[in-house]
Amino acid sequence: MAKQSMPVRTFYSKMVGFWTTELGDGINDIVHIWEYGSLDERRRVRQALATDRRWQDDFIAHIMPMCLMQRNNALQCLPGTDVVYPEPDSGSYELQEVKYNQNLAKAADCVKGISRPAAQLLACWSNVLSRQNHGLLLWHHKELDNILDTQSPVKEIEIKKRKRLTPQSFSVMR
Repeated sequence: MAKQSMPVRTFYSKMVGFWTTELGDGINDIVHIWEYGSLDERRRVRQALATDRRWQDDFIAHIMPMCLMQRNNALQCLPGTDVVYPEPDSGSYELQEVKYNQNLAKAADCVKGISRPAAQLLACWSNVLSRQNHGLLLWHHKELDNILDTQSPVKEIEIKKRKRLTPQSFSVMR
């Protein structure tokens, strides 16, 4: 159902990725990340989706009865960082919820220096409206076993939760 409805959704804003969780904190959760230029743009997109009958009738009406919980965060890339898109169908994804033990500028410097064997840091975000000094790190692993490297590579970043993400066939990151 999500696959058929994504052309309607992506008409309004850019998808970063759409995954389900397989291992870690949360099983069978849906994780999807969308790009907005501002909170005002996000508000306009959400208003447009709320009045789009195709979106409401063909997707939202069907999934809401199955939805047990929803968590919605506004994120921004750490200063001086951006989202990197890996080659499609080239590995596994890991999402880490983290606490930055420094201000965000210093956290960005620390993140830029992180190196994990056979892994690529695709994005590092901080929460905008909730849980200050918390955020997300999105990793791409060439081999799934590389996800076993659980140690936070720097003391300034504390890993709180981890999830192994399985990309959906229509996800930009897959």
